[in-house]
Amino acid sequence: MKLFTPLRINGMTIRNRVIMAPVSTNLPSAQGEITPEMTSFYYARGTGGTGLIILEACCLDFPQGKSGYTQIRLDSDSYLPGLYQFVDTIHETGCKVAFQLAHCGGMLGDRELTDLEPIAPSVRRYGKNKRLARAATIEDIHRFQQKFIAAARRVKQCGADALEIHGANGYLIAEFLSPWLNKREDEYGGSVENRARFAVEIVRGIRNVVGPSFPILFRINGDELTPEGRHLSETVQLVRLLKGAGVDCVHVTAGSGAVPQIPARRGHIDSMAVAQGWKSHMAREIREKCGILTIAVGSIRDVEVAERIVETDADAVAMGRQLVCDPEWVNKARTGGHIRRCISCNMCVMHRSFYGAKIRCTLNPMAGREYRWMPPEKKPLAKPRSVAVVGGGPAGLQAAYTAAQRGCSVTLFEETDHLGGNLQSAGRIDLKYKINWILDWFVPELDRLGVNVICRKRITAEELKASDFDTIILCTGSQPRLNKLFADSFTAAKDGSICQAIDLLSGAFRIPESVRTAVVVGAGLVGMEAAYHLAQKGVAVRLIEGYRTKKTLIVGHDQINGYELLYQLGRKKVVIWDHTQPKRVQDHIIVVDREGTEETLPFDLLVLAQGQIADDALAKALQGCGKEVLEAGDCLGARTIFYAVQEAFQAAYFLS
Repeated sequence: MKLFTPLRINGMTIRNRVIMAPVSTNLPSAQGEITPEMTSFYYARGTGGTGLIILEACCLDFPQGKSGYTQIRLDSDSYLPGLYQFVDTIHETGCKVAFQLAHCGGMLGDRELTDLEPIAPSVRRYGKNKRLARAATIEDIHRFQQKFIAAARRVKQCGADALEIHGANGYLIAEFLSPWLNKREDEYGGSVENRARFAVEIVRGIRNVVGPSFPILFRINGDELTPEGRHLSETVQLVRLLKGAGVDCVHVTAGSGAVPQIPARRGHIDSMAVAQGWKSHMAREIREKCGILTIAVGSIRDVEVAERIVETDADAVAMGRQLVCDPEWVNKARTGGHIRRCISCNMCVMHRSFYGAKIRCTLNPMAGREYRWMPPEKKPLAKPRSVAVVGGGPAGLQAAYTAAQRGCSVTLFEETDHLGGNLQSAGRIDLKYKINWILDWFVPELDRLGVNVICRKRITAEELKASDFDTIILCTGSQPRLNKLFADSFTAAKDGSICQAIDLLSGAFRIPESVRTAVVVGAGLVGMEAAYHLAQKGVAVRLIEGYRTKKTLIVGHDQINGYELLYQLGRKKVVIWDHTQPKRVQDHIIVVDREGTEETLPFDLLVLAQGQIADDALAKALQGCGKEVLEAGDCLGARTIFYAVQEAFQAAYFLS
């Protein structure tokens, strides 16, 4: 396969064509130094077979250019010893290392509040915090350029194999390149050549410092995916200028973080909805028109997709979140191993970019913990243990998997005829089809590890008490809430006119053919997904919410997939009423209080999405039973897949 053949970029040869794209981790120290946690994280990706790691955006102008909570710093020679040791360690794996040089520009303050004033090409509000940036002076421009050049010298000095200039996604260089963000009227604004001048001068300066054979990569938006922004035809012109200045390879992405809405934001960080490799055509166009090496990126998960891209569209593929999820991707791809595919849930993004936490992954609980924790299969129990896992949802699957990895004899009990729990509902709509990959991963793995899976079995407390199991891990999940207001109507409805959203999405409730209008009560994620599902089937939907506003519907959830869902609800013409409280239900009519005014809404179908309540009955029945009983997931209270999996992993990982 071409994917596993070496690739030469100027003076550097990488062992294959799989590159780790830059992913901020918050693993560097607050002072910008390399940490053991960070080294271990990247070492795992190197031993996994990756050809080249392009490190997360590095700060070259602290604190003015800082774009993350913590970043590797390249603005002082004092960091060189740590950088040298890091590069030397990653080289032990056979993997090459590139540092990405980045300046946040107008995006300053998008991660944390600061008294510093953002500086950008033109006066404008940037990012999710909408900070007003001032226009850079000529002195600012020359100072920034010298910062890039000085950082490049340090990158080469510490033994790195290449560098990448970050010219994408709404940060400083991308702002200068963009007709949408750059409104200057001097030599650094206006025409394509003028808007490219800032970047071209940086590239020339770096080439003079690093010499003719040191590889210079450039990350660029093929398309900014906003009407006023730059599109592919103009990007081709820019790349020709950059190639002439000394760039060896372009890393082609799309979108912008300068505005947090779809579709620009989707291009920056992909949602679950997009197809694998959806941006690779841009790399192909640039390679054909400019005669330059290209790297394609964009939700690449499967070996077949990656191979197709390097055969037809680009010289290499880059993966970020996929290598967070499965650092062994390359080794598995080469040998036909079972790859754990990233589902683009973006909890890694939420943790590092929104919460300021260290990087974590929904499906790989070891991500970011490689330094402190050894893999479960390398941590066998001193004494064999028999474990019962009750519940086959995400928590139960992870608990059984991790316990089996540690050498336990595991039996998993599931009362329904299928595994997955609420995954079936969560992956119902086409926008979130990748959630179904979770089961695709776990089912074969449980079989490989010899887990005894028993479906259609509602095991009782008495049976568990009388069993020989040493440990019981309860992952019994949750049930949909049924508020008193709807309880009688729900019980009395014999015509299929009222249902729970979870049942609608799982397929347990079939939509009657007569349904033309629907009211969904509760605009959490489940309610919004139910509304979308109905709208896809041609039903006119009104979604009502009592507590959150339209602007806060996705607060606390993944913003990327949340915005995608809201965007599609708008396209489907779903009507959303916030500040609306249901009052009573009677004969296909729901009466609501909308900001003090009573409204009557007729419906063919009423869908209830008022949250979940923990199914903790078995836990209570097992109190004081004399066995070790652990709990994980929704049985402790409704939570996301991420938290359910993390809890289940730790429950099994710390068995002693």
